[in-house]
Amino acid sequence: MRTQVGIVGAGPAGLMLSHLLHLAGIESVVLENRSRDYIESRIRAGLIEQWASDLMVDIGLGERMRREGMFHDGVYFGFGGALHYINFRELVGKGVTIYGQQEVVKDLIDRRLADGGQILFEASDVSVHDFAGRTPKIRFPTSRQGPGTRLRFHRRLRRLFTAFAGQAFRPTCSRPMIANIRSAGSGFCRNLLRPKTS
Repeated sequence: MRTQVGIVGAGPAGLMLSHLLHLAGIESVVLENRSRDYIESRIRAGLIEQWASDLMVDIGLGERMRREGMFHDGVYFGFGGALHYINFRELVGKGVTIYGQQEVVKDLIDRRLADGGQILFEASDVSVHDFAGRTPKIRFPTSRQGPGTRLRFHRRLRRLFTAFAGQAFRPTCSRPMIANIRSAGSGFCRNLLRPKTS
């Protein structure tokens, strides 16, 4: 099986990355060692910051969140024997959304599958091989979708890494970022995990 990007883990980060790459015209395969039912029902955090909820809306994933989530302009803190209201909207012009992480995962999985994305559940013993070589691959002996196999990557990912470099620590995904990823195309960065030397 060949792909441009292999993503290990179908949590919110891995699934979101797969979706953003799809929007930029870059194919990916997500490998998850748990079952779909398990990750969709696993209870985790449920508070989403403004930038994350805005991102979900901007990329077409926020419809159910807007319908079912609870939106708050602030929170109450209890101390000194009393409740004290901290109004985020007044202080920083933003609020928070209460929407379970498992619900975000459901929305992401539904969208990736609807868009023809590949998510391989119950992929066991995933391992990365030959990353710095000419034919990088991810191996996994078994998955629910069939017998074990390996992912091979297209060799042209170098410019893709460059497109991400300036955005790596920004908690937003702007249209220019997606445009940069799209223009970078698919290339292979053989030295992605190697530290730079002077």
